Amino acid sequence: MSGNTIHDSSFPLAAIPLVAASLVAGCAPVDPGEPVLLEAPVGVPTSVHALWGDIHAHSNISGDAPDSIPPMDMYEAMRDEADLDFGAVTDHDLNLEDFTWRATKVAANTLNCEGPRDEASCPGGRHFVTLLGYEWTSHLHGHRHVLLYQDAGRPWRSKYVLDGDASIPMLASNAPVADEPCELWGGYDALMDGTVPNLDLISIAHHPAQADGTPPLMDWGQAPQLCDTPYPASYQPLVEVFSRHGNSEFEGMAFPEDDPVGCREAVDEGATVREALAMVGPDGAPLHMLGMVGSGDSHDGRPGLDGWGEDRLENCPSAPLDDAGQLVPGPSVRVEQTGLVCAYVRAPSRERALARKPVFSALRDRFTYATTGARIGLWFEVGITAEQGGTSWVHMGEETELDPMAGEGAIARLHVEQDDQPLSSIELLWLDPEDGEWQVCQQWSDPSSPASLHVDLVDTCAAPGWNSYYVKVTQQPDPAGSPLPAAAPGWVEREMAWSSPIWVRMD
Repeated sequence: MSGNTIHDSSFPLAAIPLVAASLVAGCAPVDPGEPVLLEAPVGVPTSVHALWGDIHAHSNISGDAPDSIPPMDMYEAMRDEADLDFGAVTDHDLNLEDFTWRATKVAANTLNCEGPRDEASCPGGRHFVTLLGYEWTSHLHGHRHVLLYQDAGRPWRSKYVLDGDASIPMLASNAPVADEPCELWGGYDALMDGTVPNLDLISIAHHPAQADGTPPLMDWGQAPQLCDTPYPASYQPLVEVFSRHGNSEFEGMAFPEDDPVGCREAVDEGATVREALAMVGPDGAPLHMLGMVGSGDSHDGRPGLDGWGEDRLENCPSAPLDDAGQLVPGPSVRVEQTGLVCAYVRAPSRERALARKPVFSALRDRFTYATTGARIGLWFEVGITAEQGGTSWVHMGEETELDPMAGEGAIARLHVEQDDQPLSSIELLWLDPEDGEWQVCQQWSDPSSPASLHVDLVDTCAAPGWNSYYVKVTQQPDPAGSPLPAAAPGWVEREMAWSSPIWVRMD
């Protein structure tokens, strides 16, 4: 079992709500210069920092983003306008030739500045982390964006002269050597024999069930560990549950309660996030252990930000539906509402330090959660309790095991803080391994903020096999309603958040 125990304490369970209430929610709005810490002894590492990012954005290199801006300006916009901590420019592979791929690397090298978040010596007056990436735009197997990382001592030491990273290729989806996911993963895996020293990669399935009326939806039959030559599952550790395309969480969502963007493409069986998380591999374990991220997929030169005015609207391939499945009257439009990812990084000090390696590691390790753009504070963990006392905690993105025959139990603990509007609901979702169906384990309606909650999992939602859990948070709609009521009938501003799952095997 690869789950990591991050804290072991004999802290009494009865006191959990009181102690949890003292936590600083990891991604709640804070002074940018202050550390975001979750302190022991409540099962959390002593120094965990919450960083915000957008890892899916298109510069004007992408052929479908003529109104966007160059890669260098994109990183500056992420840092200065969206006030993000990290970001990636991910242009379409079909538009990246040698020169434009090199320009992407130069932009990433130039704007990456590591250290404590606020420091005048950095461009823009503070530190900011850039990630090198692109979009693998397959018309057969679904779109993935690829993030690439090398050890900081090699490719990133020069801002303008490319050394090690000059050898990092871009493997395009229209190239015979990388036109299938297994060939993509295998192509980079082959470079890790020393051809490109200290290389690592992440591929992220994006808008998996939001195909905009045209193929492809995500081909979830593809997984690194199922390739003819099996590759590490860490090559595809994340899924984009929300972007400007809408919500891909589950089939049959209602507008605008479940999908605030307004389009209704997330209805195709087999392509949604919940269905992917429910798939089982040949060994009986979950086939896709995926952390949750939100992204912008911006094409307008405003990474990390919603559109504005009439520019927030674009035509939908299919009209939005109401709760009864009827077409919403009026123009068929989509409202640009961006998604964000919050990544928890560990640091040896209390400073809110920004650096490529811990950001990349947090993404690869699924230590993340997604939002629709609001900076909602969310922490989720599961504790395995021993009969003789003591609790071992694992956080979102990890897996662990429980032995009921040995008297072990399990509790879920979560802490949520609203961003702007009051909270509407908090749901703990559970995948029952006996029937493979997702259900609500527990729901809290109109909770106060901050909300510190815990659930005895064994008493409420547990079964033999692999149990999967994640938290979904919904805020109240903006009472001002839609800023574009005539142009976007029925639409309201609604913010959501999704934790990465936790997997618990129970024998």
